[in-house]
Amino acid sequence: MSGSIRAFLLALCILLAGCCKNTLELYTEFLGVEQYASYYIGTPDPALCNPDFGQMLVVKWDLPSEYLCYGRIHILVTLRYQSGKEEEIDLPLCKRSGTSSWKLMNENFLATGGIATYKAVLMSDSTPLSYWNQTLWNETISVGEGTDL
Repeated sequence: MSGSIRAFLLALCILLAGCCKNTLELYTEFLGVEQYASYYIGTPDPALCNPDFGQMLVVKWDLPSEYLCYGRIHILVTLRYQSGKEEEIDLPLCKRSGTSSWKLMNENFLATGGIATYKAVLMSDSTPLSYWNQTLWNETISVGEGTDL
């Protein structure tokens, strides 16, 4: 085999090895005055006097086509707030790929302190297919009744 063919095959293998994609992707963004175009260009905007503020969780998915043959496909998102409270959001999927967002704004943001960490499980009925968690996520350890560590 000549050197150029080996180099081509090596380059092809490297390119193909890097072509995998995540089934689930989640991230948060803080929302404030920076979400308004008028903030950047300096035009008068009454919303800048009392802007909404908070946090947004963005969920993106891109499912392999074989997943569409399974039962009810949904993403179960668990949010843990700075206050320690947890909330589950069940996001039903009707498309192979897409994006959904969930906002925690104003008084709700202040009451909870914002989103501390989160995880998501791609489910087919009650069977987990894929798992994604934010780096700081850890499972809560219960010690006795009504107490969490």
